Amino acid sequence: MDATLTPLAPTSAEGLAQNAKAIKSVTEAGIANAVLEPKLDGWRLLAHIQTGRVDVYSRTAKSYSGRLPAIEKELAALFPAGTWVDGEAVAIRVENGLVINDWGQAQSALSSTAGKAEAAADAITFMAFDLIAYDDIDIRSLPFSTRRAALERIFNGEATERVQLNAQVEPTDNNHEAFIAQGFEGSMLKNLNAPYASGKRGAGWFKLKATTTIDTVIMGYKEGKDGFAGMIGAIIFGQHDKNGTLVERGSCSGMDMRTRKLISKDTTKHLGRVIEVAHMGEMPSGGLRHPQFKRWRDDKLAADCGIH
Repeated sequence: MDATLTPLAPTSAEGLAQNAKAIKSVTEAGIANAVLEPKLDGWRLLAHIQTGRVDVYSRTAKSYSGRLPAIEKELAALFPAGTWVDGEAVAIRVENGLVINDWGQAQSALSSTAGKAEAAADAITFMAFDLIAYDDIDIRSLPFSTRRAALERIFNGEATERVQLNAQVEPTDNNHEAFIAQGFEGSMLKNLNAPYASGKRGAGWFKLKATTTIDTVIMGYKEGKDGFAGMIGAIIFGQHDKNGTLVERGSCSGMDMRTRKLISKDTTKHLGRVIEVAHMGEMPSGGLRHPQFKRWRDDKLAADCGIH
């Protein structure tokens, strides 16, 4: 690439990350030339390789430099100074043939106190999935196919342990379902012809998430704030364990205003009622990712709401 004809690499992470638009199926996007990648459940990071150091930022430009020293060392060995790499810090392991994305481990590595973060960092891998700049040259205007090809050339033959290249498959709904069956939280559909669109949602990136529902029992409420002051803010829900004890599983909102007002009018009346909760997977801790109220399930008995 001719540096005299190409803009210089970005110097700040502010507004640099591209975001994805949510869709329900691969066919909905209507993209002829695309690829599908597993959607990773970790911390999105932008790595800026410079002479003598590597700076790491969140998508909101918050610095996490120094939190992942082994990964920073590998990035410095793989890429020349002036490179920006887009990726995700994940704690992935395989149990009984299923991929486990331990989001909590990634959280500990990047947001805990020094001692706990250092211990958690040993389980983290940086999965690279795009190049924003290379060798002090801004390459965002190039199509994704070209940026991906550059990444593949860089990783080819390299014995990297903590920095890896995210996988890609043909963009079909069957492959999306296969990713979910493997344990991933969904898929990313990416247009091979699209440039990297900093600060934009969609523009060639689409996310497809797996949604699971469970039947739960209302155990209590959290108080509403701001626009929901004087009403419930969230429902605390639970399920019965193997001994028949009702145990808390989390809290959810997402109900429409009519339902929120109905519950708020007489909160005790609705304790023990069964509701269906949608979520995006169970974490190793047993907690649920992004639980949301879906609907009443008065056709179900509270006693039948068990942890499976």
